[in-house]
Amino acid sequence: MKTRLIASILASVILLSACGADKTSDKPSITSSKITVVTTLSIFQEITKKIVHTTPTTVESIIPSGAEPHDFEPTPQNILALKDADLFIYNGLTSIEPWLTKTLSFLPSTAQLNISKVATLRENDPHYWLDPENDIRAVDAIQKALSEKDPANKVMYEKNAQNLKTELRLLDMTYATQLKTCEIRTIVTAHDAYNYLAKRYNIEMHAIAGLSPESEPDAKTIAAIIKLVKEKQIPYILFETLASPKIAETIAEEAGVQTLVLNPIEGLTEEEKAAGKNFMSLMEENLTVLKKAMKCTM
Repeated sequence: MKTRLIASILASVILLSACGADKTSDKPSITSSKITVVTTLSIFQEITKKIVHTTPTTVESIIPSGAEPHDFEPTPQNILALKDADLFIYNGLTSIEPWLTKTLSFLPSTAQLNISKVATLRENDPHYWLDPENDIRAVDAIQKALSEKDPANKVMYEKNAQNLKTELRLLDMTYATQLKTCEIRTIVTAHDAYNYLAKRYNIEMHAIAGLSPESEPDAKTIAAIIKLVKEKQIPYILFETLASPKIAETIAEEAGVQTLVLNPIEGLTEEEKAAGKNFMSLMEENLTVLKKAMKCTM
């Protein structure tokens, strides 16, 4: 179904392109600092904006605020924007970007940066940005790509990237320190999105659903989770912002525990965006949630 949808979108783009002037032939050459970057996930948009800082570079995410990335499908306008971009930055794993392969085949002249190529991956789990070490690798890759497109500002990009990496290292150290002395080292999450976080900070994670937040657990899985929560005296079931909390709430009620929100930071809601929240602030909020769920002493 998705393959036919992508094919339909690409056909629409071809028609739209054919009806107008040839944008590729008359596109002006890149001038210093005047480049256009398009990303998929908001985390890549945020990193890029922090690196370009005051330059007039345009940095946009094609996934709207509040949209669930697993369910996103690009529109013909999205693909035209990608075609006109100087640099396209994306996650690279089809478990979160199933539309990507077909779309990339339509962008032969657009510079592309696949962040999964520089990240340390755990099987096909696309949520690698929840490990700060992977974010540091993403910063380096994005800085390098920007410097190649805009060499006049290379020194500034390198300086901004170093500052951002320092922030990420401090975040990592704070997580490691504050989660070190927790009474409980097991968490139950609604969505299998926290493998990188759990591995990084020595947490045992059990997910109710799979990599997609829309996947439905069977009765056997639900029964096993309820049993686990009771046996290990886990006080909270953790669910997320961009998906329905219904199953998590049902299991929590059956197990006699409460729920908390743990954000996979796949994107920002309109409310989070309006409040000025970003990856760093949401990671700090997640740390507070984990400390409560794991009964940490710090």
